[in-house]
Amino acid sequence: YHPSTGENALKEIVTHEIGHYIHRRWSFYDSRSLKVLGGKKGKANARQLSQYALDDREEHFAEAFLEYTLLNNERNSPEVTAFIEDVMKANTEYPDLKGSLYSKYLDRKPIILGARR
Repeated sequence: YHPSTGENALKEIVTHEIGHYIHRRWSFYDSRSLKVLGGKKGKANARQLSQYALDDREEHFAEAFLEYTLLNNERNSPEVTAFIEDVMKANTEYPDLKGSLYSKYLDRKPIILGARR
């Protein structure tokens, strides 16, 4: 990750890496992750964030998470924003679950694209 220079650089690096952690707990390869972060729409969103977000879905999520948490979330699509919120909620509500949170979260909570919680 190539953060901005200045006083927020360390905060941006740590936030980006936390994005990787929560995304990995959700599952990098579940169908929703692949759909939201991949394809034409995913690439278009990644292009709005950074060159680094275009590397792959994992970097796209980490950059989108950084945008969501520290940078006013103006460049994320509604679909990416909703996905980040669901990933954060699953990580918060089920911190003790091991493995993919995705299927376990779906078994417990309905996920509504674009819905703010």
